[in-house]
Amino acid sequence: MYDLERDGANYALLPPSSGAGSTPDVAARRLTCVAFDRGSGVLACGRADGRVAMFRRDAAATRTTTTRGLDANRRGGSEPSPDEDATSWTRVAGFATASGLREIAFGPDGARSMSARGDETAAAMTRATLDDKTRDGVSISRVSASDVVVEALDGSRLPAFLRADMKVTGADATATHALVWNSRRAKTYELAGRGAGVGGGDGGYVHVASFKSSRAMAMHRETVFASGKARVEVCTLSGVVKDALAYEATHGAFYFTLVPIRPRRRGERRS
Repeated sequence: MYDLERDGANYALLPPSSGAGSTPDVAARRLTCVAFDRGSGVLACGRADGRVAMFRRDAAATRTTTTRGLDANRRGGSEPSPDEDATSWTRVAGFATASGLREIAFGPDGARSMSARGDETAAAMTRATLDDKTRDGVSISRVSASDVVVEALDGSRLPAFLRADMKVTGADATATHALVWNSRRAKTYELAGRGAGVGGGDGGYVHVASFKSSRAMAMHRETVFASGKARVEVCTLSGVVKDALAYEATHGAFYFTLVPIRPRRRGERRS
């Protein structure tokens, strides 16, 4: 990445080069094309083996300029701040397309669509993510009414496709577990390790349990948080309630939870 307005100041972004999502063939991992969408700040890097690594530029690291004299392609856009470096970018979940990738391009609607051209094939893709969270180095994306994809951002294991066999309205994940739910049921999954589980390869997950869901749910390590009547229930991966955090009914119902939560110390009162 070069900043031509700062005497060529530069830094490097490194797509995953190892792990189950990569090939040992160095030539196959070579970057063959890139594309950038200014509206969303997403940079796509295509490789010869068909993998596309994605980066998103942090909005806080950019500033808006309307300086006259900029060329038509840059006028009114988002310009790099003077202190921008590699930490201004976040790696997000990528995807795989046909091998022999030669060209990628975002569509007229920005990052919602993309086209890819290989040696013998071409593909048109649309962003179908219904829900997307990134935490603990893991991205979990709801890609259809019942399908969820869990992917390690460092490419250390193959993406896992969890087919929940139910309509999924919410999903959350930690480094080793995944949770999906709808208005009636919730399901938990655990990373199975190499060569086993849903999704295959060493990106596989195994189903742990199914249990009654709630309006709002979240995970932290091996704990599931669920909304109850005037309380937050702290549950095991099997949905067994092991603690409850009560609150006043006058506070009203809550519709989402945020984790991680610091465990209560001995003798400390709930607040």
